[in-house]
Amino acid sequence: MILRRYVLRTVMRPFFGILLFLVALYVAWGASKLIRAGGAISMTPGEFATVIALQSQVALEVLVPFSLFLAIITGLGQLATTQEALAIRANGGGDRMLFSSVAGVGLMAMILIGVESIWLRPQAYQQIYAIDAAIDQDTDFQRIEGGEFYISQTTEGEQGGRVIFADRREDDTLYQVFVARTVNGRNEFIFAQDATQQVADDGQRQMDFNQGYLYQLVEQGDASRDWHLAFNEMHLMLGPQDDPDPGNRRKSTSTEELSYSNVPYQVAEFQGRLAAPLTTLLLALLAIPLSRHAPRTGRYARLIFAVVFMIVYYNLTSLARTWMELGIMPLFPGVFWPQLLLLAIFVGLIWPASRPRAKRLGAH
Repeated sequence: MILRRYVLRTVMRPFFGILLFLVALYVAWGASKLIRAGGAISMTPGEFATVIALQSQVALEVLVPFSLFLAIITGLGQLATTQEALAIRANGGGDRMLFSSVAGVGLMAMILIGVESIWLRPQAYQQIYAIDAAIDQDTDFQRIEGGEFYISQTTEGEQGGRVIFADRREDDTLYQVFVARTVNGRNEFIFAQDATQQVADDGQRQMDFNQGYLYQLVEQGDASRDWHLAFNEMHLMLGPQDDPDPGNRRKSTSTEELSYSNVPYQVAEFQGRLAAPLTTLLLALLAIPLSRHAPRTGRYARLIFAVVFMIVYYNLTSLARTWMELGIMPLFPGVFWPQLLLLAIFVGLIWPASRPRAKRLGAH
């Protein structure tokens, strides 16, 4: 029991450190990406924090297996380098104890990732898409501050977007307003001295512009079709401000609903959710024999080896999903062939060590 706890502590200590580092790195990367894309400008601080938190939650499907794989390779590899592994075996802690200890950790991680991938992941994407849809559909002036661009990102399956800029804001009125949007394949630009927004009891929204100009330009084609006009007052009717519909997006579709689909990209999403927990367990088990075969020159060499291995593996999983979405792969192996490859490597590494010593000597 003492040896088992020591092995677990050797593995779990770097695991939590690596996981916290990767989560912090992902949060910083996700926030900077959202800011560079302009989406953060269109969000309230609460919406921005919610999106980053939900994206980080979904990223745990990759970060947890990655961190556990690195922790096992570096932890057990360090035991082998310092000869502590020999001392553990001399005190009755053989390969079976190592496998059972790590398998227990891998099984718990597998259950965690299974819950995340199968149940929590679609709920997280539903919330993310709901926020995106609310921003995309909503031209609420409460979001707009003077001197800042309000950028409405395009939703899936739609073309174009909307940009609003105001020089300053006083109460509910925007001054020196610029609006750019795409309407039926035509670029529309509005310049106005001021603008306000009205919301009716039925949720119908209306933007009121005063003293300005409206331009409509074709993206390509005959420039003679371009036109503009000057106006004293112009009213732009918008849709009702009700609960946004996240849309029929596969990432937000429930796993149960995906299980009945025959559409290739939905099948790829369904199988990908099932493959995530399986990947977690296989990587945890594979890390044990790899920790012995990994470079023994030092901790950093083992770390580089593990990182390169994971990069190659996750590129293969991305390739498997792409092939499934394009209909190149059949339902089986589908997206599971990278996991089958992991299983084959695992069996190939432990098979010689699992054979009885007498048979190995006889064969030699």
